Amino acid sequence: MARQHPDDVQKEVDELEDEVYGDETVSGTNPKPGSDDDTKKNLEEVIGNEPAPGFNIGDEINEDEAAIADKPINDYADEETEEDEEPEEVGVIVEEPDPMEELTDKDMKD
Repeated sequence: MARQHPDDVQKEVDELEDEVYGDETVSGTNPKPGSDDDTKKNLEEVIGNEPAPGFNIGDEINEDEAAIADKPINDYADEETEEDEEPEEVGVIVEEPDPMEELTDKDMKD
C-alpha cells in the first residue's frame, strides 16, 4: 500500500473538518485557529484608519464598561404623568356610523 504525502493528508483532514464542523468562522463554537488572529488588521478595517501607537482595544472596552457602570440608572421619572393631569388632546376623533348596523334582514336574504 502506497503511503500518502503528509500535505495531502492534512488537506483531506481540513476538508473533512470543514464538511463536519462548517466553514471557518471568526467566532463561534468551533473557530479555526488563526481565523481571527490579525486583530490590528480587523481593527483598522472597522475604524477606517490605523490605530494610534499604544492603542489597546481591551483597555478601551474596559473604560467604556466602567463609564456605563458609573452612570446612574434612568428610572424614567420625568416621563411619568400625575394621575390628576389630563393628557393633551392631539386631534378630534370622528366616529362614523358602522355600515353593517344599517343592514336589515331583507338585505341579508339576497
